[in-house]
Amino acid sequence: MSAKFFLDTNLLIYYTADNLEKKKRVHDLLLASATIFISTQVINEFVAVTVRKRIHARDEAIRYALEFMELFTVIPLDVPIVRRSFDLMGKHGFSNWDSLILAAALEHSCTFLYSEDLQHGQVIDRRLTIINPFIFP
Repeated sequence: MSAKFFLDTNLLIYYTADNLEKKKRVHDLLLASATIFISTQVINEFVAVTVRKRIHARDEAIRYALEFMELFTVIPLDVPIVRRSFDLMGKHGFSNWDSLILAAALEHSCTFLYSEDLQHGQVIDRRLTIINPFIFP
């Protein structure tokens, strides 16, 4: 079984923003990762954050979001994911939003979660490893 990768919102933001170093790093990850997942939450957060922070105009943010939905496997949030997120909140103390991302990744058997916002190297439920792609050895 090949690895499955889940992307946190911040990676999509960096991919479309002006920080060339982070943009290149995300680009390289996307090329190297065969199966990439995102959730409907990630898509909506991407649009909300990039418009609020004036990284993109609303129409441009939506255009990017639509492209991401074509490129990656999109996981809709459903009741089992929400229930699992509540378990993760209680067990690990994650925020509601982080728990939803983790639960979506776990429910779809992802191996790695690329995120800058969570603890690099932490393993959740013995099968999902959090990787901060901006930490270099």
